[in-house]
Amino acid sequence: PLVVAASAAPAAADDPEVEVVLSTDFEDASWEDVWQKSNESVTVVEDGDGHVLQVADREADYIGIETKLGALELEHDVVYNISARAKLAETVEADSLNMRFVRKPGYAWLPDGGVPVTHEWTEISTSFSLPPSVNLADLALYVGSEALNPTSAEDPGDPYTYFIDDILITKAVEGPVTSMISATALQL
Repeated sequence: PLVVAASAAPAAADDPEVEVVLSTDFEDASWEDVWQKSNESVTVVEDGDGHVLQVADREADYIGIETKLGALELEHDVVYNISARAKLAETVEADSLNMRFVRKPGYAWLPDGGVPVTHEWTEISTSFSLPPSVNLADLALYVGSEALNPTSAEDPGDPYTYFIDDILITKAVEGPVTSMISATALQL
């Protein structure tokens, strides 16, 4: 299920808790409320214990899913953590390919350089903040992926398939939390 803006009370007053801004696991269609598909090659498929997002025949860095960060009510000058699990399909003839989150406009790679993703589930994680000069309403975030066997810098390379699951954006609550917030999340 998709969870937007939920948090739970910390175990102790001096134990900072993480505030969940966005959690997407592809177990139902609620992910479509926040994420948009780039084309029809993006589908949800069964993968052992549950559902994952499959990006089949990836032909360019931006092929996959994208979310409008402005819809998430993010704040300037706040540090956010973002993570997801990714893996290459068994048919991909490469040991690993770099994947990352890409923030636009500006096409900032998060993390810079990406993370080598293999045929096993690999975590992509990083932190980011949004400076005051950035218009939050115009921001978007997508999962970017390295080209397979490109012949030049402009060549998108050979098509390949990858999987994404468990996308999470959080921010740390600073200092002691004095109010209790229900752990029951808003489910869309």
